[in-house]
Amino acid sequence: MAEEAVSTTPDAKPRSRYDIIADIVAGERFGPGERASLRRNDRSHVVGQPAFHRLLALQEIDVPYHEAPAWGTIVQAIAQTAANGHHLKTGTALAASGLSEARFVKLMAASGDALLDQVGIIARYLAAKQSAISWTDLADLLLADANGNDERASDKRFRIAKHYYRELHKLDQQKSA
Repeated sequence: MAEEAVSTTPDAKPRSRYDIIADIVAGERFGPGERASLRRNDRSHVVGQPAFHRLLALQEIDVPYHEAPAWGTIVQAIAQTAANGHHLKTGTALAASGLSEARFVKLMAASGDALLDQVGIIARYLAAKQSAISWTDLADLLLADANGNDERASDKRFRIAKHYYRELHKLDQQKSA
């Protein structure tokens, strides 16, 4: 589900499909009205927007119906934060933005609709903070959760937590230096 996009430049790092989606949403291909239609309302309304389907068609992403809520959440989160950039790993971005450990733990413990809700809360928080984030790990977590792939979801939670706590440790050391 989370295939990496192949870059045509030999030395370039492959970018995730979610980072490419962020570039499209933040770029000239999408007008302000389309971006707004992806940001507003709730995730169930996002999947009904022409901009949602156009965006997925541009990337040739075929979304099965049971993944629609996860994809609606992913696209909405990307649309809310795309202008901020996408160069920070999920956990790193969450810690660097000042997300509280209590909120982070709530995010990591959530599944199903609660996970979708938590990601929506996180997206709005990051948008307000104008924080950059790559949604790759959270998007993979959402899709693993939607598909009942507990092992992959646990792997993604572990990766996100690893980066979150490493960044917190780094920030703590910088404060005490």
